[in-house]
Amino acid sequence: SKLADSLRLENRFELFDDVDDDSNADTFSLSESACIVDDDEPRTYKAAVQSQHAKQWEDAIDSEHNSLTSNNTFEVVPRALAHGRTLVGCRWVFKVKRGEDGLVDRYKARLVAQGFTQRAGIDFSEVFAPVARMQTFRLLFNLAVLFDLPLWQLDVDTAFLYGLLKETIYMQMPDGLAERLAARYNAKHKTNCKPSDLVLKLRKCLYGLKQSGREWNETLDNALSSLGFKRC
Repeated sequence: SKLADSLRLENRFELFDDVDDDSNADTFSLSESACIVDDDEPRTYKAAVQSQHAKQWEDAIDSEHNSLTSNNTFEVVPRALAHGRTLVGCRWVFKVKRGEDGLVDRYKARLVAQGFTQRAGIDFSEVFAPVARMQTFRLLFNLAVLFDLPLWQLDVDTAFLYGLLKETIYMQMPDGLAERLAARYNAKHKTNCKPSDLVLKLRKCLYGLKQSGREWNETLDNALSSLGFKRC
């Protein structure tokens, strides 16, 4: 019966929760293990552009740069505007995305803010963001089985980049993009600034900022509410 199927589904979740980390790690296949730890993932920009996959990593950086630019995530401004402010640091995070067969699917680069350099009360205030609990997913799955309902899953690409910042945050120029951003700024403003004379003023959230989760949740909540959805 549907109720029996629902109960069996619940039991499978309970069995999964009872497995400790060590025993669960032993069940990973070779391809799954490759997705978790990959020796081809550089830890710095310098290591990426000097690796045997430098072309792929440079393409990934270009793709991330295009996403940030099209989303109007930041603007380049003179460093003088940030006088007296602590600049938030940033770094590149490189990830090899693999398919179910363990083969490389694509190379991904993400520009991440170093949130630990933010100062409370200046660079951020509220940071709490609601997170769905596993019990909520269990309830939804059980109801879907019980009432024969379809389940749909959505993934928002670069979700945090849609969150609007309320605070004024200045960030250091990222490795690999500083020269390019400075050249564009000089061409637009007819100046001759060096990359060290410029900083980024963030308009929207970046991964790594302490308030990014909260701002994305607020943005998503407003969008869903405008479509007629209501919170349970």
